[in-house]
Amino acid sequence: MYILDVIPLTAIPRNQLQILSYFNDRTLPRGAVVEISLNRRKVFGIVLAAEPLAKRKLIFKKSVSFELKKIDNVISDRPEVSDWQLKIADYISSYYYAPLGLSLKTVLPSFWLKKKYLRVTSSFIDDRFKQNEPIILVQSISQTKAVYEKVINECVKKNRQVFLMVPTVISAKYFFNKFKKYKPIFIHSGIKLKEYKQIWSQVMEKKISLIIGTRIGLFLPFANLGALVVDDESNDTYKSNMAPRYFASDLAKFVANSLGAECYLSSSFPRIDHMRDQQVLGEWFSSRRSAVVNMISEIKSGNFSIFSRKIKEALQNTEKIILYVPRRGFANFIVCQNCGSIVKCPNCNLSLVVHIQRGQNQPYVSGVMPHAILMCHHCRYNQPLPKQCSSCGSYKMRAHGLGIEKVVEELKKYYARMNLEIPPILKLDIDSNLSESEEEKLVSDFNSIGRGILVATPMLLSHKYLLSAKKIGIISADSLIYIPDFRAEEWLFRQIWTLRQISAELIIQTYNLDDAAIKLASAGKAQQFIFDELVARKNLRYPPFSQLVKLSYKHLDNAQARKDAIGVYEKLKYAISLELPDANKIIEVIGPAPAFIHKEKGYYYWIILIKSNLEIKKRNELLRLVPPNWIIDVDPRSSI
Repeated sequence: MYILDVIPLTAIPRNQLQILSYFNDRTLPRGAVVEISLNRRKVFGIVLAAEPLAKRKLIFKKSVSFELKKIDNVISDRPEVSDWQLKIADYISSYYYAPLGLSLKTVLPSFWLKKKYLRVTSSFIDDRFKQNEPIILVQSISQTKAVYEKVINECVKKNRQVFLMVPTVISAKYFFNKFKKYKPIFIHSGIKLKEYKQIWSQVMEKKISLIIGTRIGLFLPFANLGALVVDDESNDTYKSNMAPRYFASDLAKFVANSLGAECYLSSSFPRIDHMRDQQVLGEWFSSRRSAVVNMISEIKSGNFSIFSRKIKEALQNTEKIILYVPRRGFANFIVCQNCGSIVKCPNCNLSLVVHIQRGQNQPYVSGVMPHAILMCHHCRYNQPLPKQCSSCGSYKMRAHGLGIEKVVEELKKYYARMNLEIPPILKLDIDSNLSESEEEKLVSDFNSIGRGILVATPMLLSHKYLLSAKKIGIISADSLIYIPDFRAEEWLFRQIWTLRQISAELIIQTYNLDDAAIKLASAGKAQQFIFDELVARKNLRYPPFSQLVKLSYKHLDNAQARKDAIGVYEKLKYAISLELPDANKIIEVIGPAPAFIHKEKGYYYWIILIKSNLEIKKRNELLRLVPPNWIIDVDPRSSI
């Protein structure tokens, strides 16, 4: 009789045991697959270890108060999961405080255990592990290809593989075409199982030198990885929004180290989290012209248009121009001019956004096109424009704010008013519902036309390698920084910095000339901005000077949500006072507080923030106190 330690391939709450024990008539190797009973259901499990019952009898007699179950079935009596896959799953589970079984399911390919599945043979070997910090590659967008090609060439000469991880399929296709001479393969979550299997075997058998793909490629069975290059490492799409909530650009460091490879984090403006005591290679982009326009001065001088005089001049004289609009829709909200009431979503308590809907007759609202609806961008609730205020009954309803649809309409009005021929106007935003191929065609059409205007939301940044224009105008830079998050200035700076590089001249319209990010980005002073941000973050103990963990809780009743959040906060504070007498130096618990989006889809959200300098093991002991119906997000995108 043997005792088997098994990882169930399912989500077990992280504050419960992740490895369970069962017995079997015969031993099974590490990585074998069994079927087990768990909470009245049958699930697959991976054997982690096997030991004769005789060796465990004494331990079980002393510490086990339950009866061991027998495994239900042996699915595979040979290893179907490698040590390397187990090690990666264990790291994800530990660092991101995620269920171990769920972490392992994330690592395993979607065709795992299916017909002709080729098992992984690469192993985690201690003498291959390199505890190296990643190398930060800083370069302009136009230099990126050359920088990557140098890394690729060095690895190919040594017969080693390179994985170029990209945030989007759009970026992947760009590099796939640029590096065709290396005969790369392209992997992403949308490929068919047959193609996935083929890539899997080619990588494991060293038939491919260059692999280009999204974050799913991190878990390929690399046979001889020499370099792992993370393109646009600051891109938010690298962060998983479902458990396990890992950040692929950070996980890449562990994967590279585990395989003895170099890790390169590349960006024209890297995350400030990575700019403390890191090796940085490359030169900061500093050329190109930028102009900052004070929109308050424009109004004082009699220009009440959404376009400054500088933008108007560009519209008349420039052959090709991009207008960058931070917000979707036509207007940001509808407000009653009598009582100040704003029309909000009944499910989310957020203002409803005005969207143009052609072909329907709607009540007239000042500042809005006749054919419009109100829409919630979080739950997709929509309603017709109101005839009158639901609070005071007034008919004085007015639209406020600026969205991409309004910019398009104002462009047409401007050219008509000036008696000028309207050039082709292309619109790139999520509401256009373009397929991937249609989106690519739109970008291609803009690049090929002699004269035209592209009006785009931040979706534009996904095409930064393909787009260029003589001039780019940011219609309302202030709209790029609308949330009270410690990274908000960094996000603003990065967008301006990127736009500077795809245009000969950038025009920034703002009502706040004193904003540090706008001033320094327009002046090309990236290092000064990073220095100032690091000083501020050090004083407030934000990353990279601590690790941030966000605890989120939702409930249909706001009072109950608040009460439960206070209970968890007090439990954490009490545990810290008992276990960590010098807690103020190494950990801080902030909250509880309503989330920035307090109500969404009928639920009220409360959050608690933890700034931690604890070792991972000690931090996880503290997180065990958090109930399983809370979301624990390590290194969250946002602190609010």
